[in-house]
Amino acid sequence: MQTEPHEDVPDPVRSTPVYEGPRRKIVIALDSSRHSKHALSWALDNLLDVDTDHIILLSVGIFHDRLGDVMAAALGPVYDADRMESISKQAEQYASKILDEATNVINEHAEYLGQNAKISHEIYALKGGDPRDVIVDFCHERAADVLVLGSRGLGTFQRTILGSVSEHCVHHAPCPVVVVREGMLGPNSAHAHPHRIRRGRNVDSSQREE
Repeated sequence: MQTEPHEDVPDPVRSTPVYEGPRRKIVIALDSSRHSKHALSWALDNLLDVDTDHIILLSVGIFHDRLGDVMAAALGPVYDADRMESISKQAEQYASKILDEATNVINEHAEYLGQNAKISHEIYALKGGDPRDVIVDFCHERAADVLVLGSRGLGTFQRTILGSVSEHCVHHAPCPVVVVREGMLGPNSAHAHPHRIRRGRNVDSSQREE
């Protein structure tokens, strides 16, 4: 069962010119966690083809709290108005920082590639809603070819009550989903086979290719 797409997706916060011709759209969902940063680095090192791909960085206005991003977002309706406003502002600050850091990573990767390499990309910052639904809706709207996100490693309680963002996306996203786990299939691994990522197949990077 697929969720209905977002009615409106705002213009990107910033973008590079999209080169002519069809390009594979790789959506990379970002938050402030180290898992997210690792997923971005993994995608650039193991999945990106600068000649044929277009990177779409997506930062969702996630609510941070002691119970974790997903739990706090779900509990949002029972918070008082002042608390919710404070959390919303904090989320915007996180999103801005995340996007700046991600842009730096992309620029550094382009420098590493050399020969005046340019990585076609655009950046979106969306606010509000359950991040699981926002990410899936965004992939529908932008006709994503691949979705990449990090595994946050939720505890048993959070996973049982709410389920994880990655699990939800694997089951509901309209494209293959790559869940990048730390310490398993890392950057520049000889086991990475980006050309095996095809529409209709989900991949967990902890499962090494044969």
